[in-house]
This record gives sequence, structure tokens and C-alpha cells, in this order.
Amino acid sequence: MAIAIRIDELTKGPVERIDTFDMGWCDSNLSKIYKFETDEVTVNFRAIQTAEIVAVEARLEAGFGFECSRCVMPSSLEVDTRFVHHYVAPGKLDVTASEEQHDELASDPDISEHTGSEIDLHPLCVEHIILALPNYPLCSESCKGLCSQCGVNLNKEQCDCSVGLDPWSPWT
Repeated sequence: MAIAIRIDELTKGPVERIDTFDMGWCDSNLSKIYKFETDEVTVNFRAIQTAEIVAVEARLEAGFGFECSRCVMPSSLEVDTRFVHHYVAPGKLDVTASEEQHDELASDPDISEHTGSEIDLHPLCVEHIILALPNYPLCSESCKGLCSQCGVNLNKEQCDCSVGLDPWSPWT
């Protein structure tokens, strides 16, 4: 389900809504690391139009499961992230009043053009969820991982392997 804001809604005042969208996109984008634990992403947003600019503030919440990058134990992560994005009417990012103003608007990643009739928040929400997820998720910051020699989970037990440093190794 797309999360869309109709531009004509904004002429009556700010639009505030809580909406959801399906986590089906997760399988194709994040399946190597993450699995979704909740069925939907919750999007709480507020949009307001001032002059020719539409400002959208949003909060996204979703749950993901993963295997820890150090100890490979199953764990979970609750994502709660926020973003602000601005939209301008079609053609406003083209060269307008001054070249300097155009360069400033066109280079800002938080400014986009809307279609003229609506703003689709779904792609931006997916982008911000992905950006909020760590590349190498850990079950905890203090995770000790696995022993590099015997493979035992060092969070649960100690092993008898010698973990001495090799004095001839360039990496020690």
C-alpha cells in the first residue's frame, strides 16, 4: 500500500496521519541480513504546505530479526527513526530565478519534486528504514563473538584455546 498525500488536502491545513505499509519489500532488499518481525512499518507523519514548499516530518517504526554478526545467535532490533523532507512543485528544481538558488536546491538530498497532485512517501520511508539498520548488527555491544580457533560462543563459555599474538605477524 502506498503512503500518499494529496496536494489538494494541504490547502485546507496540515495533514497528520498514522499509516502502515507492508514489509514485503524487506525480502528483496534486506533478506541476506534481516527478516521482518512485524508485518508492517508504522508511519506517523505530518505534512504542511507553506508557499510552494511542502514539509513532511515522519516517524517510522518496525521490527527486524537477524543473526548477530559476531556470535551468529538470533536477535531482534526495533527501528524507530525520523526524517524531514521537503517537496516543491514540478519544474521548481529546474533553473529558475538564479543559478545559485538552483544549485542549492538541486544539490540538497532532502528536497524533491512532487507530481503536482500527490506525494508518495513509500520510497522515502523504505530508504530511511534501510539507512537506520546497521550493516553489521550485533546482539549487544558487548558481544564477544565466536572463538576464531574452536568456534565456541564466547558469550556463553570460555574455551581453552591459546589466543596469543603472533610476534611475526604484520597484523598484530
